[in-house]
Amino acid sequence: MRRFILIGSVFSLLSTFAYVPVFAETTERMQAQKIDLAGRQRMLSQRLAKAACFIATFSDVEQHRQILLQTADLLKVSHDAFKNGRSQEGFLPESNKAIREELDQLDSVLEMLDFGARLLGESAALPGLGVDLIAQYNLEALGQFERVVKMMEMEYASSQQMANGQARVLNIAGRQRMLIQKAAKEFCLITYGVDVDQNRASLAKTVHTFDTAIEDLRSGNPRQGISAVPTLEIRNELSQMKVDWQSPRGVLLAVASGFQARTSDFEKIAKSNEALLREANQVVQMLVAYYKDAAAPQE
Repeated sequence: MRRFILIGSVFSLLSTFAYVPVFAETTERMQAQKIDLAGRQRMLSQRLAKAACFIATFSDVEQHRQILLQTADLLKVSHDAFKNGRSQEGFLPESNKAIREELDQLDSVLEMLDFGARLLGESAALPGLGVDLIAQYNLEALGQFERVVKMMEMEYASSQQMANGQARVLNIAGRQRMLIQKAAKEFCLITYGVDVDQNRASLAKTVHTFDTAIEDLRSGNPRQGISAVPTLEIRNELSQMKVDWQSPRGVLLAVASGFQARTSDFEKIAKSNEALLREANQVVQMLVAYYKDAAAPQE
């Protein structure tokens, strides 16, 4: 019974997301929800790694231990939903053969991440192997989730079942959630002493990618085939997110350029990270709702 209620409850436990029911009456609605869910998996791989590093640096250990275990639960149950469906909510298993094969490739990686999370969750006061396992496998999982989302985007666009670049806009908006988590993870790993030069370069790139995507979503980028978000309300939400991003952005870029993070920096990144994640998720849910309404049969 526990597995049946997890998919609808873990986001509320995280205090970050309001779960959106996955019942979909049309192909277009199902596709929008699948891109959303696959994008969340991409984000959760980085949220797991961020929580592990914050535990390792003894920053709000209990809070991040809860995030770690809840995120591990959601990664597992969402992966199962893609492969086997959720008949209770009308969520169909993925039918595209190539996408299913890519999902199958994730099985072993997710098992290692889950093992690392359980190990660290049981020994948060003495972090070690669990942190190392998650640090080792999180980017592999991210890369595979990226491929799943991209394959979905291309498949749905080629079938012309999602119109006007909707799949691409959803992909980019959903990626913002991941980038917020990835930036916090890289910030933490630099201080923890893991691949410092590599993570500094990666952090600077992550911040730049986030900056660029906000502008692409707000105004469109024809060269990249990106349409502007479809409503003023969504654009306003992006504008607020851009404002709220500026303070942590300064800290992130300072650490990326070689400054040593302070305790107050960890507090600022942890607090702003949750707020920005809620805002980014709100943008995605507004897009999903808009595309679902647009796909609804006209009376």
